[in-house]
Amino acid sequence: MPDIELIGLHRTLADPNAITADPFSIAKSIANICATSNYDVEAQDLVIRSLENLDAFGNARPILNSLVRECGLFPYVDLDFSSTNDLFAAALHRYSPLGEDFLLHREQRNVLSLLLSKRSVVLSAPTSFGKSALIDAVLAAKMYDSVLIVVPTIALMDEARRRLTRLFAPEWKVITHLAQAKRDKNIFVLTPERADLAIIGKLDFFVIDGFYKLGHEAEQDRLATLNKLCYRLLQRKIPFFMLGPNIEGIPEELAQHCAFERKDYKTVAVNVTLVDADPVTETIALCNRLKDSTIIFCRSPARAIEISESLIASRITSDNKQSQIASDWASQSYDPGWHYARALAHGIGVHHASIPRSLAYWAVRAFNRGWLKFLVCTTTLIEGVNTRAKSLIIVDSKVNKKDITFFTFNNIKGRAGRMMQHFVGDVYTFANSPQEELPFVDLPIFTQPPNTPASILLGLDSPDLTAQSQARIKSLSQNGTLSLEFLKRSTVDPELQIAAAKRMLEAPEYWIRQFSWTSSYPKWPQLIAINELIWETMGGKFVRGGVYTPAQLTKFTFDLIQRDLKRMISEFKSEAGTADEGVQRTNSFLRNWATFHFPKFLILAGDIAQETVAKGVELSNYVAFALSVERLFYDAGIVALDEYGIPLPLAAKLESRLAADNSIDETLEKLRNLNIDGLNLHQFERGLIRVARESLR
Repeated sequence: MPDIELIGLHRTLADPNAITADPFSIAKSIANICATSNYDVEAQDLVIRSLENLDAFGNARPILNSLVRECGLFPYVDLDFSSTNDLFAAALHRYSPLGEDFLLHREQRNVLSLLLSKRSVVLSAPTSFGKSALIDAVLAAKMYDSVLIVVPTIALMDEARRRLTRLFAPEWKVITHLAQAKRDKNIFVLTPERADLAIIGKLDFFVIDGFYKLGHEAEQDRLATLNKLCYRLLQRKIPFFMLGPNIEGIPEELAQHCAFERKDYKTVAVNVTLVDADPVTETIALCNRLKDSTIIFCRSPARAIEISESLIASRITSDNKQSQIASDWASQSYDPGWHYARALAHGIGVHHASIPRSLAYWAVRAFNRGWLKFLVCTTTLIEGVNTRAKSLIIVDSKVNKKDITFFTFNNIKGRAGRMMQHFVGDVYTFANSPQEELPFVDLPIFTQPPNTPASILLGLDSPDLTAQSQARIKSLSQNGTLSLEFLKRSTVDPELQIAAAKRMLEAPEYWIRQFSWTSSYPKWPQLIAINELIWETMGGKFVRGGVYTPAQLTKFTFDLIQRDLKRMISEFKSEAGTADEGVQRTNSFLRNWATFHFPKFLILAGDIAQETVAKGVELSNYVAFALSVERLFYDAGIVALDEYGIPLPLAAKLESRLAADNSIDETLEKLRNLNIDGLNLHQFERGLIRVARESLR
């Protein structure tokens, strides 16, 4: 169909008055296009657009309803306006294990038929396809007792846990920490770093959500972890389901094990408008006239702060009691100058990596419930977190200083519109769409190109290594300091491990002293020496986590022992100069260094010392100290509550009632039974506890 005619029809379908003026003629035009194009992507797009103002079609609605059925969009079929044939076709797409009214669209049903026959499937499909529903459908079929679902982020882990608990508890136990006790039927929902297969044990089926990260993960450690996990899972020869956004293809070595299903089947339509103006000024103007829920995508947390502050300054805000209550609590618990708290006071949500997970989750929930009209975000929201946005503004054409790829642009664009929520989404962008080129997911565990991280190769069995890879492994085995078996234990680059070992071997007695403590904790000179080693030889200087020197890392690690969040914020604030920067750096330090990188590096450094300079020497218990830092010197269950929607200031307040000797299961059980009526809690805190308990069936 000529573009000019298509644009005209798009405009007509967006105008209820124009449809009402001649509904049968418009319905006939859509039907003719569908018939002549065999219901291709363009025709289906028109059918979806017609649903946005379906009531305007009046007596012509049955025509549109039949077209919806012909496109296979059965969840959108209005059974009250359906013929007998349409009703029969809809019945064939009903999936009663998820509810008598649950309907699959045509392509979902096709993929599910493969999965229910225990075929392994790699699915590449748009954001609005309904991929998560396919996971639910497989579980509802009750073919498997032990399932692992690997997700790329803790935010997605929490979202999946809430959904799966609602659908399948108590028959299945949904486990997000391997310290939790197993039952007869378990669904493990874990990030790659948490998925220890030795602890998980028997599995019947596994899922890798965001499988494209097997070939496109920016952080080398995470790339190695995910690939090694995938390799060991494939060795189990059990059915699997890998899913993610649109990609071009997968390696032949993986295709031999599965059906590769590439779908361009969309359930929402999107209008993309290129805006030629100053991004900040025009974003304000757009927000001033957009009437519906709007996501604003930014390249970085700093840009998100700039946009949210500009919205506040321009008084482009909304008034909501719930967001006011949340703002009051965040101001008291962190700092009144924190942009998250300031934004909430004006009905604006903010979501990025330096916001505690529980509060980022609250912002998404509030946005989806209509308490917030605007949600300013970075890629932390884009990677799979479900939202209900009518409009999306893409302020920046870069992410982490790199141009947005076509793949990333599609992923961001997919946040506009939502199946069963908004039939048509509106995207406003200040840069042309990148050149249309979808990635080929190159799994280095199979292809082993020359730039494959050595940490991945060390995770493969010798028969699966190419000649070139075997030569690289042989070279590593001749490093003269650490054995291959030792290097395999960690996903840290083996060259960095070797560099740390060589540094220690230059002064053996010195390093023995650094790991020989007279109490449970190292002294300042000991810890700063270890942190300098981590920083200079093990890759610590490349970690983005709020600290910029080994001395800062040491200082704030010791501050953790005080368990005083507001003091840490105050100290970061005095160093950074602004309240906002103080809160941001504190949260970044806690998330990136304290609960992840520092414990990993410290344990590895201690193991290297034991392996090289301290053989036969009893060192201090560096593992216990590392785990204490990882828990922020709280009970393990208290810190874990952030993933269940309870931020640290509230969890700390409830520690005496919820701590359970580091048992996460027992802490959650105590939370379920907690009587909050007699407690001196902020109104916002009471709401957080209620929502958290709803997800703990």
